[in-house]
Amino acid sequence: MLRQLAIRDVVLVDRLELEFEPGLCALTGETGAGKSILLDALGLALGARADSGLVRGEWIRKRLADTSVRKAVFVRHKVEREGGEDVEDGFRDGWTRWRLRAISGAEITSDGGTRVIESVRLQVGDRIDVTVTDPLELQVRSELVRLPAGTPVHVTVETADPTDVVVLYARWGRMRLRRMDDGSFQGRFLTPRLDGLRHLAVNALSRGTLFDDEAPYDSKAWALPYVVVADEPTAAN
Repeated sequence: MLRQLAIRDVVLVDRLELEFEPGLCALTGETGAGKSILLDALGLALGARADSGLVRGEWIRKRLADTSVRKAVFVRHKVEREGGEDVEDGFRDGWTRWRLRAISGAEITSDGGTRVIESVRLQVGDRIDVTVTDPLELQVRSELVRLPAGTPVHVTVETADPTDVVVLYARWGRMRLRRMDDGSFQGRFLTPRLDGLRHLAVNALSRGTLFDDEAPYDSKAWALPYVVVADEPTAAN
């Protein structure tokens, strides 16, 4: 149920806050009164693709700066046999080419940020239930979370501040997660139908970041790798 809609800098609207009562609500007005603007703004809030024409100029009024950290391990091997120097990389140096051995997720923190993501939980029915508490943990590909192709995945995010705004990013776009009574944030996304290595991300932002021009940009994001498989998956706990 939609309880409140806050709009800023959308087309002709400078600032507007609407509260909706339980039951059926109807928007009425003359042509040009702005009914479509309200519907477009609601679509943006639900993750629809943004049209630059909807946003008023000079709408970003604060400095945005992040630092990203990610770990990876690359390996190569000495070729011992005579005349067996590797040429896959174009060099006859007696070594094989570099190969990715292990990879972590990424942690993206705004400069001076105070947001804290405590965990991200991924569930597929009763078959998969994986909780990530450290996005920088190194994993070989066989240890990555394996999710079936074209399947809904339930996401639960725990942060240190229940007033955060938490956004989920997947290959198809983004959506704001719903805050639950227990303080967690939940939502769902559909995995791609093609198998391979993919990423999802969750972003916790302070309310001031989005709704107060005077408040600093305060953000924490985790980008997590996973593998899409077409057959029956196995999960790394």
